[in-house]
Amino acid sequence: MERLVIPRPPRPTLPAPIVAISSRQKERERRREPRRREREVLVLLLNSEVIPARTVDISPRGIGLELRENPDLKPGQQVVLDIHSLRLRKRAQLIWLCSQGERAWRGGLEFLETIPA
Repeated sequence: MERLVIPRPPRPTLPAPIVAISSRQKERERRREPRRREREVLVLLLNSEVIPARTVDISPRGIGLELRENPDLKPGQQVVLDIHSLRLRKRAQLIWLCSQGERAWRGGLEFLETIPA
């Protein structure tokens, strides 16, 4: 008995997977300096006001931070930031600040003088 061999059809080529880039990834790509994740307690000093905060990340040019209370800060304002655990006290300018919910704020500060990497 002869066997009937039916050739297989060629496999279809699949399109390349679509890779979605989040807005956060785009934000990272815009940065001029690499950032390292740091979770340190800090205070912002604005005139005589002390504003508690926590670092998110840090680079030689700036810092990302979280606040738990609505600060009376506006982009462009200068503050002194003090991170006691890192022995870092620097003047910085608020670049951006936005609400992350009812009692959470996220912001970015640029140091007026760069720090060592």
